[in-house]
Amino acid sequence: MSEETIYKAQERALMNQDSSKTAVILIGGGLGLLALTLSGVDMLALFAPFIFVGGLGALLLWPSYRSTPEHPPRAPWLAGPGMMFLAAGSLITFTMLINRPEMMAYAWALLPISLFSGLMYGNRFNQEHPIHQNGPKVIRVLGWIMVGMGLFFELLVFETFGPWWPIGLVGYGLFLLLKQRNRSKEKAI
Repeated sequence: MSEETIYKAQERALMNQDSSKTAVILIGGGLGLLALTLSGVDMLALFAPFIFVGGLGALLLWPSYRSTPEHPPRAPWLAGPGMMFLAAGSLITFTMLINRPEMMAYAWALLPISLFSGLMYGNRFNQEHPIHQNGPKVIRVLGWIMVGMGLFFELLVFETFGPWWPIGLVGYGLFLLLKQRNRSKEKAI
């Protein structure tokens, strides 16, 4: 058998493998769409923010995604707004999926976080860029601000957990007290 025949057989095997993956993806997607259609979900209204707003973000991220260390992106700053649009589309779609639009009262803090993460991603091949020193700090601070706002809104404003959150606070306080007591006993020994 010649090398060309072996090569053609290997290529044919790879093509068959790719088509089986494609077939599985198409079957899974079709079943998912069928389930959504039969359950009465208006898919365009549900996924329009992700398709249009997130799609714009994906288009802005594309040059940074395709870049390499040898060919860095021409406009790495586009990754910041791209990530922000992608996060906004995903966030709006997620709040619509779980039917909690009031969550946007504190979840908007994810947008500046995504902006900084996008700028870091766009400049990932330029390690001397100041975004790599300042970006993680800003992301951490904005993340804690979002967590604080989330706790405030969910516990006090929306009263999501009802009477359970004071019980949770008492339980956590007891946990901290017992932990401190165990530490003092270990130091005494």
